[in-house]
Amino acid sequence: MAQGNAAQALANIYRTPELWDKIKFTLLCLVIYRLGSVVTAPGVDVIAIQDFFRGQGGGGLLGLYDLFVGGQLSRATVFALGIMPYISASIFMQIAGAVIPKVEKMQKEEEGRKKITQWTRYLTVGLAWVQAWGFALFTESLQGAVANPGFWFKVQMALFLTSGAIFVMWLGEQITERGLGNGASLLIYFSIVERFWPSIFST
Repeated sequence: MAQGNAAQALANIYRTPELWDKIKFTLLCLVIYRLGSVVTAPGVDVIAIQDFFRGQGGGGLLGLYDLFVGGQLSRATVFALGIMPYISASIFMQIAGAVIPKVEKMQKEEEGRKKITQWTRYLTVGLAWVQAWGFALFTESLQGAVANPGFWFKVQMALFLTSGAIFVMWLGEQITERGLGNGASLLIYFSIVERFWPSIFST
């Protein structure tokens, strides 16, 4: 009986064009996100970074962050920061609404929510730049991880990672608006699941 219900539910997906279009759009966004995970930021030796993460045993704050971005931090990809700057910015704005009456009032109005969304995007860019600069300093501190360390390397790394974080934020918003579910949550879930599969098979 349960199998019949499951088969009926799958058949209904094909009979509902709007739902099927949302599923296809969501899958397309996830494929794009996955493709970005193989594009390495220029000027770094990925092997040296991965050796450091292996030496840490996947623990610590960096290991936890690496889990939420599907291992992209340890591979120094352009999406290394993932959706986390946007999540952090959203949390800051939620806290601001709890302690600042003006922001709380804006959260209850349509125009106010639009303005808060815009502020969240600006804050995401700022947080992403700070995190990207910090990652550039981190990679420079590793022996042999950076071919040409210096100011221009940090600027280049910050630009690449910040651009990647902005694109991931936009991708998440597109999934929320035109796909299935909450885009940010789905990207985090996909990153974690993507990381688990190789571990399961290697185990």
